[in-house]
Amino acid sequence: MLKSLRLENTQSQGVFIGSSTYVTIRQCALKDVAQDGIQINGSSGVLIEKCSITAPGGDGIHVHLSDGCVAVKNKIKNAGVEGIEADGDMHTFEANTIDGTGGAGILLGDGAAGCSNVLVLENKVTATFSYAIWCRPDSRDCTILGNDLIEPGSDGIYVTGGSDGHLIAKNALRDGHDLGITLESDWCSLLQNTITEPAADGIFIGTTCSGALVSKNKVTKSGGNGVGVQGTGNAFVQNKASKSAAYDLDDDTLPGDNVYINNTFPTIAP
Repeated sequence: MLKSLRLENTQSQGVFIGSSTYVTIRQCALKDVAQDGIQINGSSGVLIEKCSITAPGGDGIHVHLSDGCVAVKNKIKNAGVEGIEADGDMHTFEANTIDGTGGAGILLGDGAAGCSNVLVLENKVTATFSYAIWCRPDSRDCTILGNDLIEPGSDGIYVTGGSDGHLIAKNALRDGHDLGITLESDWCSLLQNTITEPAADGIFIGTTCSGALVSKNKVTKSGGNGVGVQGTGNAFVQNKASKSAAYDLDDDTLPGDNVYINNTFPTIAP
Protein backbone atom coordinates (compact mmCIF):
# COMPACT_ATOMS: atom_id res chain seq x y z
CA MET A 1 0.00 0.00 0.00
CA LEU A 2 1.05 3.54 -0.78
CA LYS A 3 -0.72 5.91 1.62
CA SER A 4 -0.60 9.61 2.50
CA LEU A 5 2.25 10.43 0.12
CA ARG A 6 2.79 14.15 -0.54
CA LEU A 7 4.59 15.20 -3.72
CA GLU A 8 4.99 18.58 -5.42
CA ASN A 9 6.92 19.87 -8.45
CA THR A 10 8.28 16.53 -9.67
CA GLN A 11 9.98 16.25 -13.08
CA SER A 12 7.99 13.18 -14.24
CA GLN A 13 4.95 11.26 -12.98
CA GLY A 14 3.79 11.72 -9.44
CA VAL A 15 3.25 7.98 -8.92
CA PHE A 16 4.14 5.20 -11.39
CA ILE A 17 3.01 1.60 -10.90
CA GLY A 18 4.34 -0.90 -13.44
CA SER A 19 3.95 -4.68 -13.80
CA SER A 20 2.25 -5.05 -10.44
CA THR A 21 -0.93 -6.56 -9.02
CA TYR A 22 -3.32 -5.47 -6.26
CA VAL A 23 -1.53 -2.31 -5.22
CA THR A 24 -3.49 0.31 -3.24
CA ILE A 25 -2.79 4.04 -3.58
CA ARG A 26 -4.77 5.90 -0.93
CA GLN A 27 -5.08 9.50 0.27
CA CYS A 28 -2.05 10.78 -1.60
CA ALA A 29 -1.68 14.45 -2.53
CA LEU A 30 0.12 15.26 -5.79
CA LYS A 31 0.59 18.80 -7.05
CA ASP A 32 2.30 20.35 -10.08
CA VAL A 33 3.91 17.12 -11.28
CA ALA A 34 5.39 17.43 -14.77
CA GLN A 35 3.62 14.42 -16.34
CA ASP A 36 0.71 12.20 -15.25
CA GLY A 37 -0.37 12.47 -11.65
CA ILE A 38 -0.72 8.69 -11.32
CA GLN A 39 0.20 6.29 -14.11
CA ILE A 40 -0.64 2.58 -14.00
CA ASN A 41 1.14 0.52 -16.68
CA GLY A 42 0.95 -3.21 -17.32
CA SER A 43 -0.73 -3.92 -14.00
CA SER A 44 -3.98 -5.38 -12.65
CA GLY A 45 -6.21 -4.86 -9.66
CA VAL A 46 -4.77 -1.47 -8.67
CA LEU A 47 -6.97 0.64 -6.36
CA ILE A 48 -6.63 4.45 -6.40
CA GLU A 49 -8.74 5.94 -3.63
CA LYS A 50 -9.29 9.41 -2.14
CA CYS A 51 -6.24 10.97 -3.76
CA SER A 52 -5.90 14.67 -4.58
CA ILE A 53 -4.21 15.45 -7.91
CA THR A 54 -3.75 19.13 -8.75
CA ALA A 55 -2.35 20.61 -11.96
CA PRO A 56 -0.48 17.62 -13.39
CA GLY A 57 1.21 18.34 -16.72
CA GLY A 58 -0.31 15.18 -18.24
CA ASP A 59 -3.37 13.17 -17.21
CA GLY A 60 -4.65 13.14 -13.69
CA ILE A 61 -4.85 9.33 -13.76
CA HIS A 62 -3.61 7.28 -16.73
CA VAL A 63 -4.31 3.54 -16.83
CA HIS A 64 -2.46 1.82 -19.71
CA LEU A 65 -2.24 -1.86 -20.76
CA SER A 66 -3.83 -2.79 -17.44
CA ASP A 67 -6.97 -4.60 -16.30
CA GLY A 68 -9.36 -4.49 -13.39
CA CYS A 69 -8.22 -1.19 -11.88
CA VAL A 70 -10.45 0.96 -9.67
CA ALA A 71 -10.32 4.73 -9.15
CA VAL A 72 -12.82 5.94 -6.55
CA LYS A 73 -13.44 9.26 -4.76
CA ASN A 74 -10.38 11.00 -6.17
CA LYS A 75 -10.22 14.76 -6.80
CA ILE A 76 -8.50 15.88 -9.99
CA LYS A 77 -8.14 19.59 -10.71
CA ASN A 78 -6.67 21.41 -13.72
CA ALA A 79 -5.15 18.40 -15.46
CA GLY A 80 -2.95 19.35 -18.41
CA VAL A 81 -4.51 16.68 -20.65
CA GLU A 82 -7.25 14.21 -19.59
CA GLY A 83 -8.69 13.90 -16.12
CA ILE A 84 -8.74 10.09 -16.41
CA GLU A 85 -7.50 8.17 -19.46
CA ALA A 86 -7.76 4.40 -19.73
CA ASP A 87 -7.34 1.43 -21.99
CA GLY A 88 -7.61 -2.21 -20.93
CA ASP A 89 -10.61 -4.07 -19.53
CA MET A 90 -12.88 -4.24 -16.49
CA HIS A 91 -11.94 -0.96 -14.82
CA THR A 92 -14.22 1.01 -12.50
CA PHE A 93 -14.13 4.81 -12.22
CA GLU A 94 -16.59 5.86 -9.54
CA ALA A 95 -17.45 9.03 -7.60
CA ASN A 96 -14.41 10.96 -8.78
CA THR A 97 -14.45 14.76 -9.10
CA ILE A 98 -12.73 16.23 -12.16
CA ASP A 99 -12.61 20.01 -12.46
CA GLY A 100 -10.81 21.63 -15.39
CA THR A 101 -8.83 19.73 -18.02
CA GLY A 102 -6.74 20.49 -21.10
CA GLY A 103 -8.48 17.63 -22.91
CA ALA A 104 -11.39 15.33 -22.03
CA GLY A 105 -12.68 14.63 -18.56
CA ILE A 106 -12.73 10.83 -18.92
CA LEU A 107 -11.28 9.16 -22.03
CA LEU A 108 -11.91 5.47 -22.73
CA GLY A 109 -9.55 3.89 -25.28
CA ASP A 110 -6.30 5.16 -26.74
CA GLY A 111 -6.99 4.22 -30.36
CA ALA A 112 -4.73 1.17 -30.28
CA ALA A 113 -4.71 -0.96 -27.13
CA GLY A 114 -8.45 -1.59 -26.76
CA CYS A 115 -10.80 -0.83 -23.90
CA SER A 116 -13.91 -2.77 -22.85
CA ASN A 117 -16.35 -3.42 -20.02
CA VAL A 118 -15.41 -0.30 -18.09
CA LEU A 119 -17.80 1.16 -15.49
CA VAL A 120 -17.97 4.97 -15.32
CA LEU A 121 -20.29 5.66 -12.37
CA GLU A 122 -21.46 8.82 -10.59
CA ASN A 123 -18.48 11.01 -11.39
CA LYS A 124 -18.72 14.81 -11.40
CA VAL A 125 -16.93 16.37 -14.37
CA THR A 126 -16.77 20.15 -14.74
CA ALA A 127 -15.21 22.65 -17.17
CA THR A 128 -13.35 20.33 -19.52
CA PHE A 129 -11.59 21.75 -22.57
CA SER A 130 -13.15 19.10 -24.83
CA TYR A 131 -15.59 16.24 -24.15
CA ALA A 132 -16.67 15.46 -20.61
CA ILE A 133 -16.66 11.72 -21.49
CA TRP A 134 -15.14 10.42 -24.73
CA CYS A 135 -15.40 6.83 -26.00
CA ARG A 136 -12.76 6.31 -28.68
CA PRO A 137 -13.11 3.76 -31.52
CA ASP A 138 -11.38 0.90 -29.67
CA SER A 139 -13.71 1.03 -26.64
CA ARG A 140 -16.56 -1.47 -26.35
CA ASP A 141 -19.42 -2.45 -24.04
CA CYS A 142 -18.85 0.16 -21.34
CA THR A 143 -21.41 1.44 -18.83
CA ILE A 144 -21.65 5.20 -18.32
CA LEU A 145 -24.17 5.71 -15.53
CA GLY A 146 -25.28 8.52 -13.25
CA ASN A 147 -22.55 11.03 -14.03
CA ASP A 148 -22.96 14.79 -13.51
CA LEU A 149 -21.39 16.68 -16.44
CA ILE A 150 -21.26 20.47 -16.22
CA GLU A 151 -19.99 23.00 -18.77
CA PRO A 152 -17.93 20.73 -21.02
CA GLY A 153 -16.01 22.66 -23.68
CA SER A 154 -17.37 20.33 -26.36
CA ASP A 155 -19.90 17.45 -26.25
CA GLY A 156 -21.00 16.14 -22.89
CA ILE A 157 -20.63 12.52 -24.07
CA TYR A 158 -19.06 11.70 -27.43
CA VAL A 159 -19.16 8.11 -28.71
CA THR A 160 -16.96 7.81 -31.78
CA GLY A 161 -17.80 5.56 -34.73
CA GLY A 162 -16.61 2.00 -34.07
CA SER A 163 -17.06 2.38 -30.31
CA ASP A 164 -20.00 -0.01 -29.97
CA GLY A 165 -22.34 -1.53 -27.42
CA HIS A 166 -22.27 1.05 -24.64
CA LEU A 167 -24.97 1.64 -22.03
CA ILE A 168 -25.32 5.38 -21.35
CA ALA A 169 -27.97 6.02 -18.72
CA LYS A 170 -29.18 8.48 -16.10
CA ASN A 171 -26.48 11.05 -16.75
CA ALA A 172 -27.15 14.78 -16.22
CA LEU A 173 -25.55 17.23 -18.68
CA ARG A 174 -25.77 20.97 -18.19
CA ASP A 175 -24.57 24.05 -20.05
CA GLY A 176 -22.40 22.28 -22.63
CA HIS A 177 -20.58 24.37 -25.23
CA ASP A 178 -21.51 22.03 -28.11
CA LEU A 179 -23.69 18.91 -28.47
CA GLY A 180 -25.15 17.16 -25.45
CA ILE A 181 -24.66 13.49 -26.41
CA THR A 182 -23.31 12.35 -29.78
CA LEU A 183 -23.65 8.75 -30.97
CA GLU A 184 -21.71 7.73 -34.08
CA SER A 185 -21.45 4.03 -33.17
CA ASP A 186 -23.67 0.92 -33.24
CA TRP A 187 -25.84 -0.93 -30.73
CA CYS A 188 -25.70 1.59 -27.92
CA SER A 189 -28.49 2.18 -25.39
CA LEU A 190 -29.17 5.80 -24.45
CA LEU A 191 -31.61 5.77 -21.53
CA GLN A 192 -33.04 8.32 -19.10
CA ASN A 193 -30.43 11.01 -19.58
CA THR A 194 -31.26 14.66 -18.79
CA ILE A 195 -29.71 17.31 -21.03
CA THR A 196 -30.19 20.98 -20.24
CA GLU A 197 -29.11 23.99 -22.32
CA PRO A 198 -26.46 22.55 -24.63
CA ALA A 199 -25.18 25.07 -27.18
CA ALA A 200 -26.08 22.77 -30.10
CA ASP A 201 -28.29 19.63 -30.44
CA GLY A 202 -29.18 17.89 -27.19
CA ILE A 203 -28.88 14.40 -28.73
CA PHE A 204 -27.22 13.88 -32.10
CA ILE A 205 -27.41 10.54 -33.92
CA GLY A 206 -24.69 10.56 -36.60
CA THR A 207 -24.77 8.90 -40.01
CA THR A 208 -22.67 5.94 -38.79
CA CYS A 209 -24.99 5.15 -35.86
CA SER A 210 -27.41 2.24 -36.14
CA GLY A 211 -29.13 -0.20 -33.81
CA ALA A 212 -29.38 2.34 -30.99
CA LEU A 213 -32.19 2.35 -28.44
CA VAL A 214 -32.85 5.96 -27.41
CA SER A 215 -35.47 5.97 -24.66
CA LYS A 216 -36.86 8.21 -21.92
CA ASN A 217 -34.31 10.98 -22.38
CA LYS A 218 -35.24 14.59 -21.65
CA VAL A 219 -33.75 17.57 -23.53
CA THR A 220 -34.54 21.16 -22.55
CA LYS A 221 -33.51 24.48 -24.13
CA SER A 222 -31.00 23.18 -26.64
CA GLY A 223 -29.23 25.78 -28.75
CA GLY A 224 -29.89 23.68 -31.85
CA ASN A 225 -32.30 20.77 -32.21
CA GLY A 226 -33.51 18.82 -29.23
CA VAL A 227 -32.81 15.59 -31.13
CA GLY A 228 -30.99 15.55 -34.48
CA VAL A 229 -30.98 12.32 -36.48
CA GLN A 230 -28.89 11.30 -39.49
CA GLY A 231 -28.33 7.60 -38.82
CA THR A 232 -30.79 4.81 -39.69
CA GLY A 233 -32.09 1.68 -37.98
CA ASN A 234 -32.51 3.29 -34.57
CA ALA A 235 -35.46 3.28 -32.16
CA PHE A 236 -36.72 6.33 -30.26
CA VAL A 237 -39.12 5.58 -27.42
CA GLN A 238 -40.75 8.00 -24.94
CA ASN A 239 -38.21 10.80 -25.28
CA LYS A 240 -39.09 14.44 -24.53
CA ALA A 241 -37.57 17.59 -26.00
CA SER A 242 -38.81 21.13 -25.48
CA LYS A 243 -37.90 24.79 -25.93
CA SER A 244 -35.28 24.02 -28.58
CA ALA A 245 -33.84 26.96 -30.52
CA ALA A 246 -34.38 25.09 -33.81
CA TYR A 247 -36.66 22.01 -33.73
CA ASP A 248 -37.35 19.54 -30.98
CA LEU A 249 -36.83 16.81 -33.61
CA ASP A 250 -34.94 17.09 -36.88
CA ASP A 251 -34.70 13.73 -38.68
CA ASP A 252 -32.83 13.96 -41.99
CA THR A 253 -33.46 10.32 -42.92
CA LEU A 254 -36.29 8.90 -45.01
CA PRO A 255 -39.66 7.89 -43.51
CA GLY A 256 -39.38 4.43 -42.00
CA ASP A 257 -35.59 4.55 -41.61
CA ASN A 258 -36.03 4.91 -37.84
CA VAL A 259 -38.75 3.89 -35.38
CA TYR A 260 -40.56 6.44 -33.18
CA ILE A 261 -42.89 5.39 -30.34
CA ASN A 262 -44.66 7.73 -27.89
CA ASN A 263 -42.17 10.60 -27.99
CA THR A 264 -43.00 14.20 -27.10
CA PHE A 265 -41.55 16.62 -29.68
CA PRO A 266 -43.68 19.76 -29.91
CA THR A 267 -41.81 21.04 -32.96
CA ILE A 268 -40.63 18.79 -35.80
CA ALA A 269 -38.58 19.86 -38.82
CA PRO A 270 -40.53 19.57 -42.10
